Amino acid sequence: MNRINVLWIDDQNESEECRPFRVKLSLKGIKLIPFQDWETGKKYLITHRDEISAIVLDCYCKLNSKDIENPKFLKNVISEIEGLATKYGKLFPWFILSAGNKDNFSTIMEYSVTDSRDKWDKEWKQIYYSKFNLDDIDALSSNILNVATLDRTFKIREIYKDVFDILDSNNFEKGSSSILLKILRALHYSDEQAEFDSVLHYNQLRQFIEKIFKACYTQGLLPDECFKGESVNLWESFNYLSGNELKYYNIRYGDKGERVLPDVYAKVLMQILSVSNEFSHSTKSEYVQLIDEDIELVRKLFEKVGTSYFLFGYTLQLCDIVIWLDKYFSEHDFKTNRSKTRRIKREGIDDYKNTTFTVSQDENGNLFCGESCILLKRLKLKEGDIIELKEVRPNTDKATNKKYAYICLTYEKK
Repeated sequence: MNRINVLWIDDQNESEECRPFRVKLSLKGIKLIPFQDWETGKKYLITHRDEISAIVLDCYCKLNSKDIENPKFLKNVISEIEGLATKYGKLFPWFILSAGNKDNFSTIMEYSVTDSRDKWDKEWKQIYYSKFNLDDIDALSSNILNVATLDRTFKIREIYKDVFDILDSNNFEKGSSSILLKILRALHYSDEQAEFDSVLHYNQLRQFIEKIFKACYTQGLLPDECFKGESVNLWESFNYLSGNELKYYNIRYGDKGERVLPDVYAKVLMQILSVSNEFSHSTKSEYVQLIDEDIELVRKLFEKVGTSYFLFGYTLQLCDIVIWLDKYFSEHDFKTNRSKTRRIKREGIDDYKNTTFTVSQDENGNLFCGESCILLKRLKLKEGDIIELKEVRPNTDKATNKKYAYICLTYEKK
């Protein structure tokens, strides 16, 4: 069993009366590191700060070895703990012990009700714990074990503060942070990788992209056609944000060549969706989740390598996309975003033959005419040329035929 180290400041911690408290916490896997005054304990805390998961404070204790039990002990110590948390960028959850006297309850309330406590004890189930009450000791043990995990979460949130601040804002759905946290914790803490199944988390990445696309929808950057009830059609959303026509609807974002996502981010999302799409077997359905048979089939793909580095790499790239999108949201309003939806009239091959066009060039350097006709690369043309298309055929090039249905092989210059 991994032991949880807890700093214990109590001038009575060696007494026989506290023995049940010491034994009970030890049986729960909690190692108490006792000091009888704050000054001595604080020196240990600073030196071993990465090893301490929580702090237990007696209600009345000594600020230093020469002090007597000080009624302002809690006020001074809690203030110093908060200062240390800021200085070292580490969460030091603290809990208050008391002999249970009603006389000191007002003192506990006055000094322990702080905003900082919300970081690890939002529900405020218990203001203080009696060191002589077995139920209280059980409750304290349970909460200490919980915050030992919370400390890691706090560190991850501090490292990726810019990302989590965005995910916790009103622009994103609740739950967006938790998906990312599960993956980042395994990235930073190797002991958590034993229970981390990267195969299942490819589907987690897919769900995280859903959260991103839902945020885009609330900002007016995706049309209703990309949704089926509460479910997101990921590929259609991707196509729209990338400036491509939707597969099942004659719409796209903006005029030809316009897009929301820069090409580098679009390629990242396409890779993730392609990988998770295969792993999720979502060719059966745009909204399917992994089932047991799929999980077993996919896991075999990873047996030879057995790492999660590929997954972690994708996750960090998504963090960058979240930050970029947040800036985009702040610079583009809902009404303008919605106005960029274009309804497209489908053109047939006869709309191009013997028809005059001005040559255009897309972001990839492809020359094209109209909405859906790319020009053969060997044709000696440039953007702005006026030509009459002659021989036009269906475009069979997989690299371009999703965007351009037809290809022009010959022309006459005007």
